[in-house]
Amino acid sequence: MTLNVYFRPYEGKQGKYRAFFKYRGKQPSKVVNTQKEGKQWAQRKKKEIDRELARLNALMFSAASYDYLLDCEDRNMTPGTVQEKLNHLTEFAEWTLEYIQRINPEAVDFLLDDVSLEIARKYYRHICKTRTVKTANNHIKNLKACWNFHIKEERILSNPWPKLEKSEGDEAPVYIPHAEDVVAAYNAAEPWQQDYIQILLKTGGRAGDPRRLKWEEVDFANGTLSFWTKKRKGGKKEYRIISMPEGSTLHTLLLRIWKDRELDSEYVFNNPHTGTGYTRQAEGIKYMLHYACAIAGVRRFTLKDLRDFVALRLDDSKEASLTDIQNILGHKRPTTTDIYLKAKRGNTETAARILDSDDLV
Repeated sequence: MTLNVYFRPYEGKQGKYRAFFKYRGKQPSKVVNTQKEGKQWAQRKKKEIDRELARLNALMFSAASYDYLLDCEDRNMTPGTVQEKLNHLTEFAEWTLEYIQRINPEAVDFLLDDVSLEIARKYYRHICKTRTVKTANNHIKNLKACWNFHIKEERILSNPWPKLEKSEGDEAPVYIPHAEDVVAAYNAAEPWQQDYIQILLKTGGRAGDPRRLKWEEVDFANGTLSFWTKKRKGGKKEYRIISMPEGSTLHTLLLRIWKDRELDSEYVFNNPHTGTGYTRQAEGIKYMLHYACAIAGVRRFTLKDLRDFVALRLDDSKEASLTDIQNILGHKRPTTTDIYLKAKRGNTETAARILDSDDLV
């Protein structure tokens, strides 16, 4: 592209001409002594403008979000996690554009640096008001991570999200289902769902562990199965090995499923509608206990609640140590398990027992 540089006479001590040119919506100018000097300056200035605009385009929210999500995929985050981040970034973009367009109606994008603490605070309050505090805090977590990624890449210097004073919100009381309710819901479930529930009851697994379980992770010869999680810093996949010796309920159950499987089945639980594993949103998974509890006529609980149920049963047995429970739940530290159990049980057990035995009245 030919750059047209124009010159006007200049009367002053700094030089003889004022050189100027128009390029990409800008019109820079400089006082020079010769037209050759002016043309050389113009070429340098053009490259400077190109570099600045390239930097700004990379930091436009749409491009910045795209780069961040690509990095999340490169780090092998689960599709569900990436989708959640995409949803939160999209929702923030839509709200922020509407906010910015009150001042600049022609705006179609915005820079990361345009997001001030004021905008961040107003968005947070908007989500708290229209949704829940828990949802708002989750949005902030993902937005903060996006900004931190670009700080690490040395594209920006500041992040407004950690500066927000987040609300705690109303914490829902912990509900652990009663043993008889678990049995009733189990009996009301479909046969394959009973197998799914039984695996959770025998492993203390996370709600999605059985649906992600592949036959290559089941080792009948050594009596083990492996669950994996990416709930680690950086999204790295980490396995934990569960013992299932021959003759155990878990070993017998999985051996039966293996013998009855479709020959080309990769997953232990194969979705007959798709020919592959179940997704988290598949109706048979998502509403499994919703329907089972309704049929059984018991208070509704979730697959996630079964993990809490198992943890407390192990603790109540007085046979499993804190380390035993830590290992089967897949916690990194025993302190995490201790906090987990106390949070589910409450911290009033000892005090309540002392007061109950106090015969003051």
